[in-house]
Amino acid sequence: MRLHQAVWLYASLHGNDYARAYAKERLQLSEDARRVRDSKWLLNKGGVRLREQWRALPSPKRRRLLQETPDLSFPEGVDGILDERRRNLPRQKSVLESARELSATDMTSPDVADKVVRMANARSNYHQILCEEHRLRVRAEYNRGSLAGVLESAASSVISAVALAKADCPTTTKADCPTTSDEAFAAVCTRLTCVLGTMLGTAQFDPDPDDDQPSRAFSESRIQAARRKYDVSVREVQAACDEEHVGAACKLFPAAHRNRYFGNLLALMQLVYLNYGNH
Repeated sequence: MRLHQAVWLYASLHGNDYARAYAKERLQLSEDARRVRDSKWLLNKGGVRLREQWRALPSPKRRRLLQETPDLSFPEGVDGILDERRRNLPRQKSVLESARELSATDMTSPDVADKVVRMANARSNYHQILCEEHRLRVRAEYNRGSLAGVLESAASSVISAVALAKADCPTTTKADCPTTSDEAFAAVCTRLTCVLGTMLGTAQFDPDPDDDQPSRAFSESRIQAARRKYDVSVREVQAACDEEHVGAACKLFPAAHRNRYFGNLLALMQLVYLNYGNH
């Protein structure tokens, strides 16, 4: 994966702390080493965020930045990002994808594009915190000797991990989302690794009732704060899009335990209880 020099210049000036630091660090490397390091860094979280931020810019601004910083080593017709992984896999965009891309670039102001990026970050942060807190609860419930608590926390951890893999997919375009079942499977497995590691690691030791337990109130407060931040970001994007007369597909997360991936878990639990609860 490669970036146009204009994108690296943009990263050094407007990227987050990690992007700015790496944009300067890479200049000290040899050309061969830089190519290898760039490709690796761009596939990590910092690189995904930078690409997401670049694509959120309006098309006229991206074109202007590319013209102001020529890069003779970069092929023409590529909008600043060259992903060799998919060069031989052309894919026709759906009408919905094209509309989303258009509404997030040409038809919106930089303010709207910035709000979309912040909404994506808030969504990812919300599921990241859910994942962390539910993993901590697995150990806490195990030490308390609560089998029901362990099962509930473990299931919530898995659900949060899968949702986090989905939330990490950029909001503005689908270019960085998994395009094959193998890529989607790998993305989910990456997130589930930490969850399964926590469960297996917890089972290696006997429960310790005297172990310091994390504050449940603090945990809930942290989750709710992240959720409120995400809700606010969604409303800000919707309000900005309404002001610009742009249709934005911004929806809040479904109610807890009910979504397109896992069905109505509350109804399932009630069914299990009715069938087996009295046995």
